[in-house]
Amino acid sequence: MQGVIAGGGPHTVQAGAAMLRQGGNAVDAIVAAAFASFIAEIGVVHTGGSGIAQIFDPASQRSVVYDFFSNMPGLGLSAESLTTRLKAIDFERVTIDFGATTQDFYLGRGAVAVPGNVFGLCALVDDFGSLPLRIILQPALDLAQQGLPMAPFQAQTCRLLGPIYTHTPAARTIFTKNGDILDEGDHLFIPGLFETLSQLAEEGDALLRNGSLAQALISDHSENGGLITPRDLQSYRVYHNDPIRVLYRGHEVLLPPPCSAGGVLTGFTLKLLAEFDAGSLRHGSAEQMQLFYEVMAATTRARVHWETDLAQLPVHVAMARFLSADSCPVCRPMCVTPFARGNDHPLSPTKRPEQHQPHQRDRRQRHGGQPDNNGRRIGRLHFARNRFYPQQYAWRRRRQSARLASMAARRTPADHDDAHHCAQRRQHTARRWQWWQRPHSQRHHPGHIQPARPPTAPDRRRQPATPACGKRRTAV
Repeated sequence: MQGVIAGGGPHTVQAGAAMLRQGGNAVDAIVAAAFASFIAEIGVVHTGGSGIAQIFDPASQRSVVYDFFSNMPGLGLSAESLTTRLKAIDFERVTIDFGATTQDFYLGRGAVAVPGNVFGLCALVDDFGSLPLRIILQPALDLAQQGLPMAPFQAQTCRLLGPIYTHTPAARTIFTKNGDILDEGDHLFIPGLFETLSQLAEEGDALLRNGSLAQALISDHSENGGLITPRDLQSYRVYHNDPIRVLYRGHEVLLPPPCSAGGVLTGFTLKLLAEFDAGSLRHGSAEQMQLFYEVMAATTRARVHWETDLAQLPVHVAMARFLSADSCPVCRPMCVTPFARGNDHPLSPTKRPEQHQPHQRDRRQRHGGQPDNNGRRIGRLHFARNRFYPQQYAWRRRRQSARLASMAARRTPADHDDAHHCAQRRQHTARRWQWWQRPHSQRHHPGHIQPARPPTAPDRRRQPATPACGKRRTAV
């Protein structure tokens, strides 16, 4: 059958193509490719991480976003048990030197949230798949059983993030050879993964919900300073959300809603870009690059308004306000200012974006991705490693089981049912914004509000090879 699969490496796309050759549909192909990528692209994605999938189903003419991002762990722990675990939490910081900047990462079981990939991908197979899970997992099983040579990009990534991939003895067993990080072409083999995937092929997501994999994970966290509990895994659920709909130059663009902040910010960027005559600019020209740069920079400046609204309003209200035709009266002039060169200049605003009523089928609507024989498409599939908001000391800010977010989106619909926590978030956002408004020289004065610090954790900073003057250190 005809089809197009895009992935980060040949093993990933070959796994998807194998499903299509066996008569599978787009969902079978994308799930097979995902599990293969967790081995072949191990430098960037993992089975124990989480993700988002956006699907168009021709039978219902509906697009749906599967949100299987991670939850905050610790559900079912009493205050006393949580305090005890936090005193012995496995949580350490390392600093990665990217050359132009450095960035802090936080490691250990205390930085691990409730994993969603297994639950989400199995849900996709249950809802839309046409092949048995054991067939879909076969390409990944082959890679897990035989291993494979490290691809150039994966080797570069693992070397760059060396402190992360050599953090534990088990990790060093996988990612080092003769005491050094695996290099391009070195054989990658993950002990025990073949057995785990074989069990997953037979049991499905029950393996991680209450099966042997769940028991192993819970036992490891209980004994070694982690926060994941049995209730975290048993109560985890995949959310089914409607996409954000943005009309852009006669086409309807569908984007993932929170937990992804990227969908909202991309929609805002498109609305700004629609006000300019981008088609008159030569592709790759300096003016086109300037336009893209300025629009994206304007979105970055406007992001504070999105985060402020999100902290104070329900998600759907915040999105409607931020993406409306006359949204953000404070930030819209700020965004247009860099292009104020006269109405005859191609970088000057031309007209307001077209109005479009949401939830109405538009003949001009296009769905990204090549359809399978049934017309089903996977427009967007995003995965992330499992090393999330404990990095930002989230156990002090988020309640257990709250859905975490990609790209640091503040909140999701799962958080709306607790008015007390909503009020706390509003107060925290206001205090934090006041703190950032202060001159930089005053931010660390003892009398001023500062971001929360984690419980005492060893400082394992690695000194950069070059002087740190001018470098920016941030926590992700």
